[in-house]
Amino acid sequence: KRYGILKVIEAVKNLPSLFDLYICGDGDAKEQVIEYANNYQNIHYLGMLPNDDVIILQQSADLLVNSMPNFGRHTELSFPSKLMEYMVQGRPVMCHRVPGIPYEYDDYLMYFNDESVEGITKSLIEFSNMSFEQKKRIGEANRRFIIENKNQFFQAYRIYNFIFNE
Repeated sequence: KRYGILKVIEAVKNLPSLFDLYICGDGDAKEQVIEYANNYQNIHYLGMLPNDDVIILQQSADLLVNSMPNFGRHTELSFPSKLMEYMVQGRPVMCHRVPGIPYEYDDYLMYFNDESVEGITKSLIEFSNMSFEQKKRIGEANRRFIIENKNQFFQAYRIYNFIFNE
């Protein structure tokens, strides 16, 4: 619940002609997620899946969503690593603008208009109005950014420079 999944479900449930939402994993909202999945045809709960299956699902998605809202100190001090996992799949990624996301990601991520259900809904509708080519370009840019700028060699170089050139 803390990570915002219920707001995303609320936004998507009334957009059945635009979106099917697939949710994987476990958490404190599991029972509510199952209830939504039982009551709305465009909400699907898949439970815990092997990582290989999750990657296949991510690669087939039109949009990958990280629902984590800004909830204080935690989001100020931590980077949501799921974003990199999503971006490397070559898909558009939508999330909340939380303080832990460095500004260098702003050219690649799509941010919800605000943290309300209405703001999330509006952002999803805006995404649905984009052309296939726009979505493809965004996904390709995401993948390229991660592969070129966040690989182990580049990160090791940054650590080396931090230690020896400060």
